[in-house]
Amino acid sequence: MTSDPANTSYRVAQGKSGAVGTIAVEDLANEAVSWGMSKRRATAVVTSCTSNVHDVIDTVDLPPGAEAVRTNLEDMWVRRAWSVSDAV
Repeated sequence: MTSDPANTSYRVAQGKSGAVGTIAVEDLANEAVSWGMSKRRATAVVTSCTSNVHDVIDTVDLPPGAEAVRTNLEDMWVRRAWSVSDAV
């Protein structure tokens, strides 16, 4: 049985919660803003992090049994329209 990250629960401050597949860059950036970061900086950091995670998952060898992680995350990136670096 594989785990689909789109169905895994998350909680973002300010009372918002749901499935990981529904989280948006704006949700994460707003959380950082609530900690005192500027909206522009928060959006840039979140975008950079999502791109870096995508790059790493796309380039590392996953352990046996975890092959679905790559496909599940790719599907989530497409659904959320998260940016990916030009290097991919």
